[in-house]
Amino acid sequence: MANNSTAKQIFETSKTPDTVLFLDKRPHSALDLLTLFILRRYASDPTRTAVHILSNEGRTPFWKERLRQRLPDRVFVYDVATESYATEALLEQVRKMGSSTTDFRHVVICDSTGVFVERSADSFCTFLARLPGQIADASGGTAPTSIGLLHHSDVNDIRAERALKFVCTSSVTVVESSQNKVGQQDFICSVEHLRHEEGHTSQMERITVNDDWNAVYSPAESIKQSRPYISSTDSSSDPASNLSFNLRLTSEERTARDQVALPHVRGGSVIYYEPDEADDIDYEEPEE
Repeated sequence: MANNSTAKQIFETSKTPDTVLFLDKRPHSALDLLTLFILRRYASDPTRTAVHILSNEGRTPFWKERLRQRLPDRVFVYDVATESYATEALLEQVRKMGSSTTDFRHVVICDSTGVFVERSADSFCTFLARLPGQIADASGGTAPTSIGLLHHSDVNDIRAERALKFVCTSSVTVVESSQNKVGQQDFICSVEHLRHEEGHTSQMERITVNDDWNAVYSPAESIKQSRPYISSTDSSSDPASNLSFNLRLTSEERTARDQVALPHVRGGSVIYYEPDEADDIDYEEPEE
C-alpha cells in the first residue's frame, strides 16, 4: 500500500507546486495532520524551506509557538485581521530571502475560518490562485510553493468548501481520529487528488502519526470501525413468525372485511366560477 498511497504522495513526495485542503469537523481535528504536512515538507529539505502562517493572531497560539520552537528562524506568522491577508508582509519576507544565494521553498499555511470573517470565499480563492505566482516573482527562484489550508466544515457553509476544492490540488478529510495503545494518533481520512495527471483519485486511508512526526500510511479497511453487527443470513428462519397480525387474508376474511360498515359519509363538491375582467380566457380553446 505504501507505493500506492495517495496520502503518502501528498505528505512525502510532492515536487511540484500544490495546494492541500485539510477538512475536519467536531469532535475531530485536522491540526495534527496539518502539522505533519508542514514538518514532512520541511524535512524534505530543511536548509531551503520557509513556513509562512496566515492566521488571526489569537487563534492557536500554543500551536504556533510549538512550531516556532521546532523550526527556529524558519516560521513566519502574519495576522490576517490587521494586514489584509498579510500579502505584502509575506511577499516582503520572500523578497528578503530571495536576495540570498539559497533558493528557498515556501510553505504557506492558512486558516480559512479566520480569513472568511474578513473576506468572502470567492475573494479568498482568487488570492490562493494568485499567491504561488506572486511568491515566484518575489523570490526569483524556481523552487515550488506549497499551500496548506485548514478548513472547519461545520463552521463554514458547503459553498466555501466547494470553492476551496476548486482551487486545491488535493484534499484530506478527517472522518475519525483516535489514540492507539502506544499513544500514537490514528486518523481515518478520505484522501483525494482533485487535480492529477492520472485523473481524480479518491480512497480511504489510515494515517498514523508517531511522536517524532513520522507517519505510516495504510488502507482504512485495516481499522476496526464501530459499525452495527449484522448476523449471517439464516434461510431457515421465518421473519413473519412473530408477527401479531396476518400478512394474507383468506377469501372468507376478505368477504367479511368488505361487509364491514365504515363510519364515513360520501361527499362531493362544486366549483363556482365568478368571471373577472382581468381573466385572460380564450373561448376558442376547448379546454378553457
